[in-house]
Amino acid sequence: MVLNFEDGHNRLETPVPFPNTEVKLPMLLAVVADQPPNHQAVFHYFYIVLLVYYPMKKTISKTEAKKQIEEFFENIQDKSLKDVKKIKKLAMTHKIPLKDKRKLFCNKCMSPHKNASIRVKNGLIRINCGECGHTNKWKIK
Repeated sequence: MVLNFEDGHNRLETPVPFPNTEVKLPMLLAVVADQPPNHQAVFHYFYIVLLVYYPMKKTISKTEAKKQIEEFFENIQDKSLKDVKKIKKLAMTHKIPLKDKRKLFCNKCMSPHKNASIRVKNGLIRINCGECGHTNKWKIK
């Protein structure tokens, strides 16, 4: 048995507050709850949406981060710019120093040194990046 209300809808259908319009989210809360909309209900709804659509990121331990960094630098020539940025950010968030590994990619464009020219002169190593042309310089130890 389906009862019709005075405005013509029954309880199986969602009532539309204004004809030929779509139901807005704050109004949907008010219609479903049969209460006037308030800021707490709207905040609660958006809080639930954030929890559902934006779950918390999975955190990893410092030792797992070190393993990922070591595996990454084993074959850096096959990696892309985005991969280098991700690993560098991972190292910075876990406070892991890259030390000599940072010399394997360009300081400016973050691409691995593939077509780089290397010069050694006056106790300095100069590597010209094949991608952007930037000169990276390091002292010889």
